[in-house]
Amino acid sequence: MIVHMVRPLLVFFLFLAVCGATHAQTRTATADPELAAILNFETGQTGPVPTGWSGGPAGTLFVDTSITHGGKAAARIERSANSAEKGSALTTSLPLDFKGSQIELRGFIRTEDVTGFADLWLRLDGLDGALATTKMNARKLRGTTEWTEYAVTLPIDPAARRVQFGFFVAGAGKGWVDDLQLLVDGKPVWEAPDADPARLTVLDRDHEFDSGSGIAVRELSPEQVAHLATLAKVWGFLKYHHPKVTSGEVHWDFSLFRVMPKILAAPDRAAVQAALVEWVAALGKVAPPTAERTEPDAAHLYLRPDLAWLQDEAALGQELSTQLQSVHAARPDRGPQFHVSLTPWVWNPIFEHEPGYARTPRPDAGYQLLALFRFWNIVRYWAPYRDLIGEDWEAVLREFMPRVALARDAVAYQRELLALAARVNDGHTNLWASLLVRPPVGDAYVPAAVRFIEGRPVVVDVAPATGGPALALRRGDALLAIAGRPVAELIAEWSPYYAASHESARLHDIAREMLRGPAGVVRLRVQRGEQTIEIE
Repeated sequence: MIVHMVRPLLVFFLFLAVCGATHAQTRTATADPELAAILNFETGQTGPVPTGWSGGPAGTLFVDTSITHGGKAAARIERSANSAEKGSALTTSLPLDFKGSQIELRGFIRTEDVTGFADLWLRLDGLDGALATTKMNARKLRGTTEWTEYAVTLPIDPAARRVQFGFFVAGAGKGWVDDLQLLVDGKPVWEAPDADPARLTVLDRDHEFDSGSGIAVRELSPEQVAHLATLAKVWGFLKYHHPKVTSGEVHWDFSLFRVMPKILAAPDRAAVQAALVEWVAALGKVAPPTAERTEPDAAHLYLRPDLAWLQDEAALGQELSTQLQSVHAARPDRGPQFHVSLTPWVWNPIFEHEPGYARTPRPDAGYQLLALFRFWNIVRYWAPYRDLIGEDWEAVLREFMPRVALARDAVAYQRELLALAARVNDGHTNLWASLLVRPPVGDAYVPAAVRFIEGRPVVVDVAPATGGPALALRRGDALLAIAGRPVAELIAEWSPYYAASHESARLHDIAREMLRGPAGVVRLRVQRGEQTIEIE
């Protein structure tokens, strides 16, 4: 049976997110010669990729000293029909620590036998991801063209914290770019006035781990898993309770990366406790409450956070336990927090100032564990139905510690997070941006609808033929096997990645995806009445 295309083969900016980390440049007036040289590709080269830039895939990015628009060098993207991915990107970025009304990327492009398109692109990122993007591929710049200047512009969003930009070539062929300019209201970016300091947060000022956490993990012993679980609990508690963290004075993600190597290297629990005592003490002493705290009426509370563990001196040690209890006593009584706020009139939590770190390459054990720690603590403190999860949430933390930390690439990492989200057993909780990596994986589908009826996947609708051969499936066919594998086996393999509050909802979602896969011929075994039929 022929499966048909259902999704585009390449989502341009998704590719940019996973192709590699970008280089963060400086913007100050004293750095303008350096930045200008990077934009013009006139820096001394030490490798195939232009200095100050990154991108991929490997083997498609070059510095060209024979074909240039101006100066001694230009950047070239060269692709063949066999090149990896569907396009190649050259990319860099700047912190948006300036102000203005409009930002513009200008540059000269030359092409040779480009089958897809060549493109300048510009993107503004906020703390939680992309805010606005623009590119010029609507002009269909392909084939062979001489040097011509192009430009893309965006209005500057006050919420933007970083600008990313670069050059892209889709399909096969060669594309050159040279003499780029990044302009703010028509002037070079280094001449733009500085942003209002009050607008900037610690996330804008602390860039120590922008290029990676520096934490590499080859394996995790049971002792390290237990030590990291203690770190996750303490880190999450302080995130929502310590006044210095709730006020946004500390880059709490990066603080985790500063202490995590000590926890991984700790030979025993006592060493972990000592490292955490030192870490908490570095935040400074908390002031005791000046007045008796007004506790909410227990009759109006459905759930309280489980904080009995703060008094567990066997696990924490006496000194750390005392520190954490003091933090709890001095926690902010009311008012805004840096990492969480409440939706007006609805009062659902909004998780703010949680950067996505899309530029950080995977694998990175530190950042991967950060994602686990974030999600686990959000559920622990803020999930409204956490008492109905039906899981030992601390056991889930320990189970996923090695699974997430040791994920070998971006796809494996996303799948582990999908499986983690599914353990909440709530269909509203999911890794929505990563559903394309949830099995079965593919950009094509058999044009038929499936529904589980009495526990069996049954074809309930078949798309009519549209110029090709008629689909051999019929309404009422019960699926027995796909590509030679029993359906029951596939469902058992796929189910852990599907978030749902009950099994019927999980099977409903699986039914919508189970005939998805790579384009080509797929073998199906179905039961039609009393007959078992093989269909290709």
